[in-house]
Amino acid sequence: MIPFIVSVALACDDAVFRTLDAPALPKAGKSFVTGDSTIDGARVIGARFAMVSDVPVAGWLGAFSNPERQDDWVPDRFGYDLVEKVDDTHMYLQVNVGFLFGAVQIRRQLVAELASQASGARFVTCWRRVNPDPYLTQLAGMVSDATWQDPSAGWWSVEPAGSGTLVGYQWWTLAAGLPTAVVKFGATRTLPDLMDAFEARARSLVPSG
Repeated sequence: MIPFIVSVALACDDAVFRTLDAPALPKAGKSFVTGDSTIDGARVIGARFAMVSDVPVAGWLGAFSNPERQDDWVPDRFGYDLVEKVDDTHMYLQVNVGFLFGAVQIRRQLVAELASQASGARFVTCWRRVNPDPYLTQLAGMVSDATWQDPSAGWWSVEPAGSGTLVGYQWWTLAAGLPTAVVKFGATRTLPDLMDAFEARARSLVPSG
């Protein structure tokens, strides 16, 4: 959920961005998996999605640009309270996501390092949480009392597929201290809608002509 376009060679090839098995290739619509993995001995949970979109790659790249504006167009239910650019490769975010009619509230803040790469016709934009300490002076006045996010990472990918685009999305986070079953359930209920929100944004940005 944190796309950014900064070209860094091989930035998204790290194994940290391939923690979950890919879902079945969707013939139409969406397919997704939730699951567990292990990174450096720590258990993580996450979700991975694939969808076929009729929006061309150019529209999706437009949606991935200017991530500091995404809190203006991503629907409120996805909890993007604040998204701010720190520098050319880092973003600060405050996220407040509720599950089970608000009974479970996950309120976090994080600084994310972002990068992107192109491999042939495939484009990937990826992010990972970093230690916020070096940025706290710069973030004075923005930092909230929310819990700082545990280690986490994710990516979006887009590539041509027939007359449209194959879009992939993954995120994961450290499982310790989180209601794993609720997070997985919430992902299956909310992330398909998030994909739809990004697709609507991408469609609105398709270059004319």
